[in-house]
Amino acid sequence: MDHLQLQATPTNLLTISHDLLIEIISRLDWQDIVRLRQIITPAYMQTCHVLHNASKSRAVWLSLYERAQSSRVGKTRLETPVELCTDDDLELRTLRLLTSEVCWDSEDPIGIQRNLPRKTEDVLHIVEGGRWLLAAKSTGSVVYYDLDEEDPSERVLIPDQFEECLPTLTSDSDASKEGPFHIALHMYTESGRSAGFGQTIVQIWQVAVQVDSSDLSFQLVATKLTSFRGTGQRMLMTLSLCGDLVSYFSVFSRVVVVEWTSIEGDSMLGWTPLWQSSEDAKTYNLSLASGSKLVLLHLEHISILDLSDRHDKSTHSRPMTSCASWVIKEPIFYLDTISRPFFSRGTNTVRFVLVTNLDIYGLILPFGTRSDQDTSPPQFVKLQGSPVHIGGLTHGYHYSVAHPYSVALSHPYSVAHPESSELVIINHPWPDEPDWPSKWKMRHIDVAGDGWTRTLKPLIDELSGRIVLTPAQEYLSVLDFALTKPPVSN
Repeated sequence: MDHLQLQATPTNLLTISHDLLIEIISRLDWQDIVRLRQIITPAYMQTCHVLHNASKSRAVWLSLYERAQSSRVGKTRLETPVELCTDDDLELRTLRLLTSEVCWDSEDPIGIQRNLPRKTEDVLHIVEGGRWLLAAKSTGSVVYYDLDEEDPSERVLIPDQFEECLPTLTSDSDASKEGPFHIALHMYTESGRSAGFGQTIVQIWQVAVQVDSSDLSFQLVATKLTSFRGTGQRMLMTLSLCGDLVSYFSVFSRVVVVEWTSIEGDSMLGWTPLWQSSEDAKTYNLSLASGSKLVLLHLEHISILDLSDRHDKSTHSRPMTSCASWVIKEPIFYLDTISRPFFSRGTNTVRFVLVTNLDIYGLILPFGTRSDQDTSPPQFVKLQGSPVHIGGLTHGYHYSVAHPYSVALSHPYSVAHPESSELVIINHPWPDEPDWPSKWKMRHIDVAGDGWTRTLKPLIDELSGRIVLTPAQEYLSVLDFALTKPPVSN
């Protein structure tokens, strides 16, 4: 009987299906995917062409983007839903996310330093994601720069509102979804009768991204949601915005938490705070966090309040008088030494970085229901002994920025900003992360400028790889650590 003869067909990259090839490449490291574009072998030009085209597939970069997002604390935001992003835009943003992580720890010089004009009284704020730089003016106006542009230009977001005021600006965005974000604008104006006393106005704006149909460029459009007269009559110390809550306090005044969604239109009078501190609380800094948490820094302890058990909006007639709370007693805290909150998906916690007079610490709060909080109380953990003299801070994401003799901290990097034109990047991972504490390191970077740094604190956005600082009196600088052409080792 004749036996069937099965002749095997040789399998190579040219014979397997396109879908299978894309699936294989999607599982590679991003640097390996970039290498596929650099393979040029004359004897295998057809194969090189197939690999090059496959490495540019949308499915490949969508897989890389999702993997990069899932491995980080916090998420970068896209101005449009992923499904509406062009292939080139998706690849560019994924590469920025991936290369920024590599370049923070690199010993190479910074990739790009761009200078933008500024006025000394401008108050700067970088929106999470690193694309939009906001500047509040002394007239109550807000302008913005699109840092993704090669040559960013100033555009008006909110027009002039006063002849002269002292503004403060912060933002809040839901990184779990694309779409509008919110900004809180606090403006203090002196009455003219007594220096140091005046009135305060707090405004909440929704900011959306629109596409200009004429040239397909992105622009921001702001819509005022509410405004109210603040309770303080002195200059603002701290402003925090998270979800439907805004909190602030002025010099020698109470801490106030306002449920801004319960205030309709412009309410100069007739509103009630959700919660307020006693007059003698001696608070030095604060931050709101997801889950209606409020963190207060006092001289020798931290107070953590849970405001989730709030009154019904229709019966807001008086502030909350009691709520769940925790107290952590630790060494003296410097002023302005708390980062913004960071949500850690892997541990389901909200985290802050703080600095005492000696060390760098992390504050870990449970994220979830009240029962979760009862079983998992807040933790205060040491991240690293302070390697530099530390004072006031501003916050970023995993890195941070500061003024002379100060550091702005976040999770898990910090950037010290001496009075000279030098940056010191400090890496301080958390105890539950790999290689702690051996991963700690410090890096010095020279920045072009005249050393004039005293009016504005540098800002940082770790995921985009950007730092904004003021190395000179007449301009600000945007440092870009992410590379447009990522490094690929041989």
